[in-house]
Amino acid sequence: MAKSMQVSWQVLLEDDEWAQADGTSWPASSGTERETERRRRRRWADFGLMLLALAAVTLWGWQNGLGSSSRAQSEIAQAITSSGGGDAGNRLPIRAADVLAVELRGDQALAQVRVADADSGLSYRETRFFQRTVHGWQPVDPIDDFWGSAQQQTSDFFIFHFRQRDGATIAAVAPQLDEHYRRVRRWLGLVSPPTEGKIAVRVVGPQGLAEFRTGRVRTLTVASPSLQSLPADLSEADALLHALLSSLIDEAVTAALLRLLHSEWQVSSGMSEGLRLWLRWESGLADATARRAQVRRSYEPLAEAGSALHSGLSPRLADVSLSINPRDYREESLTQIRQSAVATATLLEYATRRYGSGRVAVLLAKLSHLMTWQTLIPAVFDVPAEEFEAGWRAWLAQEYGVNL
Repeated sequence: MAKSMQVSWQVLLEDDEWAQADGTSWPASSGTERETERRRRRRWADFGLMLLALAAVTLWGWQNGLGSSSRAQSEIAQAITSSGGGDAGNRLPIRAADVLAVELRGDQALAQVRVADADSGLSYRETRFFQRTVHGWQPVDPIDDFWGSAQQQTSDFFIFHFRQRDGATIAAVAPQLDEHYRRVRRWLGLVSPPTEGKIAVRVVGPQGLAEFRTGRVRTLTVASPSLQSLPADLSEADALLHALLSSLIDEAVTAALLRLLHSEWQVSSGMSEGLRLWLRWESGLADATARRAQVRRSYEPLAEAGSALHSGLSPRLADVSLSINPRDYREESLTQIRQSAVATATLLEYATRRYGSGRVAVLLAKLSHLMTWQTLIPAVFDVPAEEFEAGWRAWLAQEYGVNL
């Protein structure tokens, strides 16, 4: 018959209790050593509890911050949509707004939003500012504190003055602007810009308008792209580059045409505006779709009522106003200037594709003494004006679908 086995458990805590239980003897530890060991264990336990408490507080703060930011984001979205989407400047009539991100500074907030224009249905990105009041978040004018400290960066031809918030954008734009500026001046036959006497570029607040000042110190002032309504697919760097380059193109064209001052003739507004338009196209300031639409609008009559006021252009050199006699000056209408500018831009585009970009500088150089297309075309392109015009017409049909 099997015997049952009994098992008893005994819990021994101290080393000397183990020694007494199994009959072995361990070296006796002094009371001082045991006390030191206990204190060491207590210190580690206290340290662990302190770390645990710190982690809990940090987690609570993080979660509370997320909660505050999330609540603010929700409240600001409600404030935008309930007020029609306008801010203190009421820039756009907004149908809807998506809050992409919120930065909080106490009772102030900066919100990155995506808005939809009620009229066009197009989407834009904007930066909006809000102040917490007893009535909730209210839109206010841009808050300077969000822009950080003043900074400076130097490139080949420019000295940039800006705020910390725009630093990454400036770093991306500076080398591109140098290259574009160098290329534009080369196309116009201007000498390479000097590296000394750099142009000062100031990226300023929301009221800053792009303007070019000439003088001992040249300064180009533009608004921070963070304060602009930008198309959803346009980055802040591209927006800043476009704004700066557009002003620099105007300055370069003015410098190029100053060489053409003549007692009898001056370049027409349509010609000078067409030169600017062509440079913007070549510099990528208008994509192919927008450029094609602009050209077709100019060459094709309007279909709606009143189209008789806009009969459209024909691709003829006679329609491109090259020069005018100041003594026989008749003011060009805005429509005439715009149409002549588009015609000039397409003519220059065709000429550079067919004969090379260097021909534009030659054309400008010869404008000082050859003031008609019949004399200018053979001197610049070494072909009769009629042959050049026929090639231009064929190119317009192929490139833009303009068949007239």
